[in-house]
Amino acid sequence: MLTEENLRKILNEGTIRLNLEAHYWLKHSFLDKIGRLCPQLQELSLRRMKHVTNHVFAEIFTHTKALRAVDFSDCEGLHGSALHLLLKQNEGLEDLQLSGCVNAVEDTSIRLISALPKLTFLDISFTKRATDQGLVHFGGRKVPISTLVLNSVTSISSAGLTVLIGACSSTLVHLEAAYLDQETMKSDFFLKLGYCWNLQYLDVSGCSKLDDTIITNLHKAEVVL
Repeated sequence: MLTEENLRKILNEGTIRLNLEAHYWLKHSFLDKIGRLCPQLQELSLRRMKHVTNHVFAEIFTHTKALRAVDFSDCEGLHGSALHLLLKQNEGLEDLQLSGCVNAVEDTSIRLISALPKLTFLDISFTKRATDQGLVHFGGRKVPISTLVLNSVTSISSAGLTVLIGACSSTLVHLEAAYLDQETMKSDFFLKLGYCWNLQYLDVSGCSKLDDTIITNLHKAEVVL
């Protein structure tokens, strides 16, 4: 088992990858020093570290400006203020996994995410505060997202999803949009999805408001299934 003492000996300015998924025994007094110990971090995972507070995240992000891939899935202690700091300081982010970050993913966060020019992987599943008011900021942008995961994001509508898909239609390969069973999720977004020429995987399981016009809309876009 890794201990704080062992980690202190390992971590240094040359460390670029750090995975502390489910390392619940690490204290806040150690975790908040990660950024200072490893200012050149490019990949960081604190997945399932639900006890980590927003203050600790902010302390880490204050000193890390080279991050390319992060996984904070199920980190309920992460709030918008620290996430905004991460997004502003690390414009080179390519892989952003925020599934279950129910207190961090909201419309301001989505606006900042839409401005990431290198983003290829985005997962905001099971978050409930992002709305179409955030997704509208993807309008007119081209973001190279190839994998998009939006399972159970029930606070958005098909209109907002259409805008998001439009921003990555030329690069999207994998889309998970399962259990979007809200009344505002209609089949019209499939018309935009039909122009995602590289799409290889699609999951809309549990989207009870979708109907057979999804095939019609794909046909309108001249997609061969």
